Amino acid sequence: EIASILKRGSYQDVLYSDKKQQLMGLKQNSIIGTSSIRRKNQILKLRPDLIFKDLRGNVDSRIGKVAKGKIDAIVLAKSGLERLGIRENYFPLDLNLMVPAVGQGAIALVVNVKNLIVKEILKKLNDEDTFTEVSCERAFLEALDGSCKTPVGAFAKIDKIGKQKTINFRYFASTLSGENFISDKKKFILSNCMDQSYNLGKDVKRQLKLG
Repeated sequence: EIASILKRGSYQDVLYSDKKQQLMGLKQNSIIGTSSIRRKNQILKLRPDLIFKDLRGNVDSRIGKVAKGKIDAIVLAKSGLERLGIRENYFPLDLNLMVPAVGQGAIALVVNVKNLIVKEILKKLNDEDTFTEVSCERAFLEALDGSCKTPVGAFAKIDKIGKQKTINFRYFASTLSGENFISDKKKFILSNCMDQSYNLGKDVKRQLKLG
């Protein structure tokens, strides 16, 4: 089980190119490398002219294809680049343009349920806000029956106004083809955020007729 989740790093996706170009500044029919349907379907809503090419492998090999001119740009997680010490040639994609993957930027620590001693040690590393936020995102994904191949994105953020805490929840889901597409935001009461996130996922699933 997940014993704790560390304080979240950057949640954003980025567009990596030799010239640090913005998405809307790419030339027409540029080739974008990504194997993520979530990223592809969201970008196509903004730039239907772009051409997508499946891209796998480690970060260095992906960046190498841009450097060799085989691909104009690639989409990567900013947190991964930062952890590798790469801080150049990319432009962050705004949350309103690209909803990230569930849990993006967060590191979860998993422990055997029978190992109570290690579990208690790992609990001390938990960041409560990140744990709550990621748990809401995971509840949304679970309700959609999502997997790593499903076009789903979610980002929850605790917002404190005075003494009251709420959850700002940004979400995206689509059919595989991208023909049916939902991207919106909600505000949840913190005390009931898990149920509200799950129910939202069920509602989105119904709207998209995913089963």
